[in-house]
Amino acid sequence: MPTFTHEQARAIATRDVSVALSAGAGCGKTFVLTQRFLAHLDPADNPAELSSLVAITFTDRAAREMRDRVRTTCRNRLAECPLDQVDYWQKLVRDLDGARISTIHSFCMTLLRSHAVEARVDPQARLFDETTGTAFLQQSLSTTLHDLLVARDPAVIALFKAFGWEGALDLLGRLIPQRYRLRAADWIDRTPEELAELWRSAWRQDAVPILLKELVESSSARRVLELLRDNVPDHDVMARRREILIDGLPALAASPDPVSAVETLLENAAIKGGGTKKNWDSEEIYNDVRDALAELRESLKKLASKLQIDSDSTGESAEISLAALRAVTHAGAAYDQRKRDEGWLDFDDLLISARDLLRDHPDVRRRAAAGISLLMVDEFQDTDRLQAEIVRLLCGDNLARGKLFLVGDIKQSIYRFRRAEPAVFRKLRQELPKAGRLPLTGNFRSQPAILHFVNALCDSALGGEYEPLAPQTPQITSGPCIEFLFAWPEAEPASEDDAAGVDSGREKVHVLRQREADWIARRLRALLDGKSAVVR
Repeated sequence: MPTFTHEQARAIATRDVSVALSAGAGCGKTFVLTQRFLAHLDPADNPAELSSLVAITFTDRAAREMRDRVRTTCRNRLAECPLDQVDYWQKLVRDLDGARISTIHSFCMTLLRSHAVEARVDPQARLFDETTGTAFLQQSLSTTLHDLLVARDPAVIALFKAFGWEGALDLLGRLIPQRYRLRAADWIDRTPEELAELWRSAWRQDAVPILLKELVESSSARRVLELLRDNVPDHDVMARRREILIDGLPALAASPDPVSAVETLLENAAIKGGGTKKNWDSEEIYNDVRDALAELRESLKKLASKLQIDSDSTGESAEISLAALRAVTHAGAAYDQRKRDEGWLDFDDLLISARDLLRDHPDVRRRAAAGISLLMVDEFQDTDRLQAEIVRLLCGDNLARGKLFLVGDIKQSIYRFRRAEPAVFRKLRQELPKAGRLPLTGNFRSQPAILHFVNALCDSALGGEYEPLAPQTPQITSGPCIEFLFAWPEAEPASEDDAAGVDSGREKVHVLRQREADWIARRLRALLDGKSAVVR
């Protein structure tokens, strides 16, 4: 039997409560997943049916790796088991090809084909790969937009005026896969004026309080309050300013008139006209107050610029947004019809149809849930709300009662461009009992010096949410383990775009990223070609 760390053993052995395992990089996550899966098949401990264990991985490669690890371990158990267990392990090894270890999309495809009538999908439909799906969408969009433009569709004309042909294609190509989030029926019949007013109301009620709170809790505000509370000038003007700032800064977040409140703070966050360094206990204190107030003024100026909403630009944005929504509705419907006509499904079709099937057909949901004794989901930090909804539907009332085993790591979420929402993992983890919110922090991959750097960096970024990685291997190298490669902009002569006032910042960022990638690749090549041992 393998040896487990304390954290690994808890993750594998915990029962009667669902587990959300926060697993750091290099901490043996796949090993734990495999051992947890196998623990439910142990013939000495009331084993589950293989078909009732479902493991969802992020990629096909990860699914193959997990299946291979399970198969290898089962063969080892077969070679070592007592005679009365030989038949059990032999059958298990034979049946492993049918084990329900797959990506979420493969799981949904199987579910839909098993209930094709209820799901109203063609059981013979083919699934797009990423390249084919993108090309199909672009071709469908081009055809639909051309037809709508010829028909003088107002929404499409508005989009073309605002973005041009390529820009409109790009915009709609990004919005159509997000349609299920847009809730078009709630907005499409509104006027631009109604939408703009809703935006302004949401900004005042939701966004502005957040901005005010951020400033009140900022380091610049805290520094000013600390200095002013500890030091009193003997100049009347500065003394009044001090009182206004001490009273007004903490109360800013609750101000009924934030615009006026910020203006008042700006007027008083200055040392000019409020005496000299002689009016303070020391020149050092005077300089500290002066610098702190200057920093606070910059923060207040930025805040003031955000509090005022340009009514004209808001109205124009509302018009364009509604035009885009209507164009997405038309083009999306045409895209869906073409997929049906040609027998195709994309990844979003699988997720949405599976969610709708489980949500809208209680009998199907009960049968699907009854066939699962344990649902394991890997890389949950890279899932989205739709996939989380499928998980909830499959677990039902047993969501927190031992049916679910999640693995994720907020700081490893890198697929936001694919709609990954790390907050989904955080939210679901908090819903589980404390006994099921387990860490996996023992790192076997990197040297202690690297992990100390990672811990310091992530702790400052994530605060109390961060669980520091604990090195499980000794320090091998004596020199520095961390290198920084910064790609700084090179001084360039003014271009024609600069002279014309055109912002070329996007292009510069792109160039810097390419340069940075080139430097990293060259450095890695040099390390691999060098004579020194390369140690992680």
